[in-house]
Amino acid sequence: MRTRLLLVLLALGLLGLTACSNARAGSAAPSPAPERAATSGTDASDPGPSPGDATATAQPGRSTPGTVIPGRTIPGYTIPGRTIPGYTIPGRTIPGYTIPGRTIPSQVVPGRTTPGYVAADGTVVPPEVVPPQVVPGRVIPAKVVPPQVVPPTVVPPRVVPPQLVPPTAELPEVEVPEITTPSIQVRQGQGQTVYSIPADILFDFDKSNIRPDADAALREISALIADRHPGARLLILGYTDAKGSDAYNQKLSERRAQAVQDWLIGVARMDHDRLSPAGRGETNPVAPNTNPDGSDNPAGRQRNRRVEISVQP
Repeated sequence: MRTRLLLVLLALGLLGLTACSNARAGSAAPSPAPERAATSGTDASDPGPSPGDATATAQPGRSTPGTVIPGRTIPGYTIPGRTIPGYTIPGRTIPGYTIPGRTIPSQVVPGRTTPGYVAADGTVVPPEVVPPQVVPGRVIPAKVVPPQVVPPTVVPPRVVPPQLVPPTAELPEVEVPEITTPSIQVRQGQGQTVYSIPADILFDFDKSNIRPDADAALREISALIADRHPGARLLILGYTDAKGSDAYNQKLSERRAQAVQDWLIGVARMDHDRLSPAGRGETNPVAPNTNPDGSDNPAGRQRNRRVEISVQP
């Protein structure tokens, strides 16, 4: 009877262990994964790109029209002159001083005696006595350095003349009956008048001396300026073509502008303070120096060689 009871209890224990094992295995099994959208390949809950995402504004196949910024003319202007005042660097006195004298005492060089000896051939060399020598003392007198006076330095005032800045756009050409010399061009606009004179009228080739037959053209322009613009400031600009180096053309244009200024002062009796010459070299061409195929354009280079007298507002 006791044995049968033990067998029943053992059977019940085995049944309990089997049930626990099955329950543990069922709780460890993974749940099936949610299905993806078959057509998009993305999570159905994906909200898509945010409004601030850069890709949200890209719309293939759509053209955004450009914006046209209109051109404009930057007018010339005058940078006013100024006077840098003079000043005085005050003088000063460097005081004198005395280098004290000193006495170098006398010294006695003691004498010495060289003992005699017998040479190998039996000659007896007597001893030599050098008497003591007295070096007398020396007195160096004191030296007086006198004071040095540095006078004041006067720096004179410096006048910086006004600087004329030409306009950065081409002015329209106008007809002026008083100008009868061919090839002289007159442009007006923005309160300025520009007289453009071909360099071939004023100068020989590669020269900066005004030709005698250029006198008539310069007299026409100077008389018109005196009549219409008395006292106005004039900016004289020299230009060259593109032949030669930039440095050489720059120097040549400066010399030609200076030559026109000298003529206006010496012949037309214009005030020096009204005139401001400057060279522009081969910059600002009014015509191409070469043709589209790269060949030389003599007519264009001739137009670029010029001197412009700009009447400033």
